[in-house]
Amino acid sequence: MKAVIRKPLNPPQLDFLRKQQSDVDAEPTRKKQADRAQTLWRGQTRSRTFREIRETLHGMCHSLGRCMYCEDSRATDIEHIRPKEHYPEVAFVWENYAYACNVCNQQYKSDRYCEGFLDPTVAGFDVWEHWRFDPATGALIARPGTPAEETLRILGFKHDARKPERTDLTIRRRDFYGLVVHLVRSYGVARRTGDVAETKQVVDQLRSPLQFASIVEWALRNRQPAENDRSVRLVLDAYPELPDLVLTG
Repeated sequence: MKAVIRKPLNPPQLDFLRKQQSDVDAEPTRKKQADRAQTLWRGQTRSRTFREIRETLHGMCHSLGRCMYCEDSRATDIEHIRPKEHYPEVAFVWENYAYACNVCNQQYKSDRYCEGFLDPTVAGFDVWEHWRFDPATGALIARPGTPAEETLRILGFKHDARKPERTDLTIRRRDFYGLVVHLVRSYGVARRTGDVAETKQVVDQLRSPLQFASIVEWALRNRQPAENDRSVRLVLDAYPELPDLVLTG
């Protein structure tokens, strides 16, 4: 999960959402509001306006439309951060929409939510304030005193050896980190040998990963480098421009 900059919708799309939300809010009870939200959602999600909303969400994603939660699979679903079943008052509010893969949205997140659920579209979001990465296993571990523990559980990211979930995702995250380490080392070699073309190619590869953009960020701005990745720290110490070239270039 990495910070996502929320793009503005066009006025016609916002007006459409406001009308839908107004229809929901007009219902006399919360139960009726939830039922109305469900009905309107089923009837409108294939409309032209929602196709345009989906395109905007796709453009907000990292790395060719990757899921805003797992960053691994392609995003396909408009996901309600606060589920419309329990929070009908934001069923048609743009700021409540994320773009997620079917596995994250349907099999895990579904209608679950917790107060403080991590929302990557919130301004100033930094996932590494909430959880840390174990490069040896690929696991994400909640930092004490944050809502990250429950977010990890809801999304199936919580690492539990007794009851593992989404182990394939954890393994892919670990293997991807290995690729990032290889690229950082390659950057160091290219800079030492003065290979300008190779230097540019490595930066481009790190800047546009096919998945797990947050892991690239973690590797380049690593607060607690793993002991077996001293070579990465040596490259970053020797060439401190690399994080800015990749993350802000």
